[in-house]
Order: sequence, then structure tokens, then C-alpha cells
Amino acid sequence: MMQILLLDELKMRSDNFQPLIAKSFPNSLIRTSNTNAQFIPLISQFSGNILMYFTSDIRENSKLVLEAVGKNSLGNRTIVVTNKVSKWLVSHLKTFGIHGYVVMESNGDQILIDAIHHINRGEAYFCPKVCQAIAGTLSDISVESLSEREKQIVTLISGDHSSKQIADKLCISLHTVSSHRKSILKKLNVKTAGGLIRRISDSDLMS
Repeated sequence: MMQILLLDELKMRSDNFQPLIAKSFPNSLIRTSNTNAQFIPLISQFSGNILMYFTSDIRENSKLVLEAVGKNSLGNRTIVVTNKVSKWLVSHLKTFGIHGYVVMESNGDQILIDAIHHINRGEAYFCPKVCQAIAGTLSDISVESLSEREKQIVTLISGDHSSKQIADKLCISLHTVSSHRKSILKKLNVKTAGGLIRRISDSDLMS
């Protein structure tokens, strides 16, 4: 049974979203809290599958919650949901063990369901706006030679996306993805996607 903990600084968001989770994942056990003072104790006690943290923006209190996530995650995977992209959070995804990051949009509920599907399969999930923000920091690992499309693909590879998933997300063919991957590996002087991910992980991008 999937266990999901919703921590919601946005108050009504989880109330609206919880029925959709229950419908999409009928056997899931969902627990929610809208009280900030309860967040850190709940995180320390939670041993389920997915923790979702809704916050309008990353502030000092949010950082304390994220620090608790990084210290106390017991096999669970975390999705953060904000109203706009936080460059600070993008640069600290690895620090706090964040597996998914979603910015709320008009179709946000469906994006959140997609995120849960990916995270539950052991994959990472970053919405398009977050992918763009990550790609914008790639200069930190000396990849100025990459095209904007190649940076997008590097970002998706680092999020555990397969070539087919990348093709679907970017609306390009598998052959085009393959060509870009070969070009990226050559430009960054690595031989495999694993080497590419290690290169990213060792950089400031995911620290």
C-alpha cells in the first residue's frame, strides 16, 4: 500500500488534491497536515513512500522543513510544490534529497499525479519550469558548448528519464534524442549516461 504524507503551507491545496490522489491511487493511505508546527515532528516519524511538501515560496521556515526532510527521510521520496521556481532550491535538490519539484500551474493537479507516478517508480520528476531552471545552471559544470536543447536533455537524463520519456516530453523523435545524447557525451568527454550523471552530481548543480 502506498503511503503519502501531505504537508501543506498553502492550506486548501491539499484538501482539493487529496480526493484526486485517492481516485488515482485507490489503495493509498493519505495523511495531511496544514499546521507548520507539526511538519518537522511528522517528517521525523514518517516511514511511508512519498512525502509532498506544499509551500508558496522558499523562506526560512521552509528551509527548516527541508533540512528535516534531508536528515530524517527513512526510505521515503520527497516532492516539493511551490508557486514559482526557487533557484535556491534548484541548487540544493541533492542536499535535501528532493526527488521531485513541481511549480503549480493551471494544470497543476495532473502534473502532481504524474509526479507521484514517476516518484513511486523510483524515478525523479521535475516539471518543465524546473527543468528550464536546472538547465540554466549548467554553465556551472563548464558545458557552455551545449545547445539549449542539449541542456534540456542533460537535465532530463539527470532526472532518470529514459530516451522515450525525453522524446515524449520534448516532442522530438527517439532518433533525435539519440543524436543529441551522442553529441552531449562527446562534448562533455564522458562515455556513458552514468558518467554524465556522475559529472552533474559532482558539480555545484546538484549540491
